[in-house]
Amino acid sequence: MKQNKYDYGLTTQRAVDLIIKRSDNIYDKEVIRSVIKMYLEECHEQLMKGEKVNIEDIGTIEPHIVTPISYGLPRANDSEVTPYIKMRFHTKHRLLEMLKAKLNKNLKKGIKSLKEDVECKEGLHNGVER
Repeated sequence: MKQNKYDYGLTTQRAVDLIIKRSDNIYDKEVIRSVIKMYLEECHEQLMKGEKVNIEDIGTIEPHIVTPISYGLPRANDSEVTPYIKMRFHTKHRLLEMLKAKLNKNLKKGIKSLKEDVECKEGLHNGVER
């Protein structure tokens, strides 16, 4: 059985390669890479401070502190309740509507995916066997 290559999504390198190929690009590869890395560093720094990061036309990422509730039931080890962090992601409504429209268009063509060149079959998720 052929091993499928893992898809890491939009990485820094892939973003640089896509921007280089754009017809309106006037920057060289190293400038683009450094700007993307600076942006990601700033996002990381803001998240570490507990701030929200709003990616325009995509959504908002924010750290959220969760304190477990025992609802009056005794804890197994009588220890103190320890809060933990969850990351929340809120999608922009416009992006969600665009994704729904693209999926519906692909479903009419018989494609059960957002990717137009992938034919999904039973047991496959976005064209990749699980």
